[in-house]
Amino acid sequence: MEEFLQSLYVQTLRKKMEVCRATAATLMKSLQSSNLTVYEQRAGYKRWEAVTREGDVLEFMLELIRRHEREERAAAIQIGN
Repeated sequence: MEEFLQSLYVQTLRKKMEVCRATAATLMKSLQSSNLTVYEQRAGYKRWEAVTREGDVLEFMLELIRRHEREERAAAIQIGN
């Protein structure tokens, strides 16, 4: 059960990261191609920065999980030998 929940958590993180990346790309495209006021541009860039940062945090969390899984597998192999 624990493995299933961990797998579901990782899948959720990946999907959230994909949404962040897609949102950031859409925001940037919109900011580059629109005639926005300075205030709208600033708000858009702040949103882009927040979404990008959130995606980076999610990517970091995924990397920590992967690293932990590799360490667990290595420890299991060492115990087996």
